[in-house]
Amino acid sequence: FEWMFNPLPNPAYAKTSEAGFVAGTDIVMAIDFNQEAAAYPIRLMAYHHIVEDVVGGTPVVATY
Repeated sequence: FEWMFNPLPNPAYAKTSEAGFVAGTDIVMAIDFNQEAAAYPIRLMAYHHIVEDVVGGTPVVATY
């Protein structure tokens, strides 16, 4: 997939209150697991297509 997509090699995450790059009208993919939540804006996922993360202590892969 590296030939077709540009995986985000070192993703940086922001708290909701600090995520000024996400508009209230943006569509996101979200996960809520073990009392921890994360959201991945489709606008950014459409370019990178895949991101590895840990949510609620469990490794996850978000893909679009």
